[in-house]
Amino acid sequence: MLYERGIKWTEEVSDPVNDFNLSISIDRTNLCPNIVAAPTTDAEKSQSWPFDVRTVTPDNLDIAGIASFLQVNGKGQKSIKKLLTELLDIYFKKEAFVLETNVALAEDGQMQIKHARFGFDDAALKSGGRQKDVHSLRNKSQEVPEEVEAENDGIIYVK
Repeated sequence: MLYERGIKWTEEVSDPVNDFNLSISIDRTNLCPNIVAAPTTDAEKSQSWPFDVRTVTPDNLDIAGIASFLQVNGKGQKSIKKLLTELLDIYFKKEAFVLETNVALAEDGQMQIKHARFGFDDAALKSGGRQKDVHSLRNKSQEVPEEVEAENDGIIYVK
């Protein structure tokens, strides 16, 4: 989906200078969505940027602050903005609750998504029949078996 929206997927970024995590998720403490960035895979070293769903646009995000925190400069800032623009689009249009990416970035701004994990609100499908295209991609074999079994009986269970 990201490729269709203009983010170039590559087999491997030549000479990556940055490897970081960039996500959009829900801050359950502050009851709002936020961007979470980590310059490493260590979640303890992450920082959050909450945003208001009513007013957020890629132009009013603190891209410079996020890039600085991730130690990305130059052309890499444009790549971060482009990735966040696409993630925000997916977040809103497909009713996501988490969009996590692990990114390798070269000095020239070339980006590789090394790993991604997306979670979508199943209530959109169950209550309103929305987002059938997204939910048809679900692979229950990769989920927690006890949670899937409970779901089959109409129970919400989180192990």
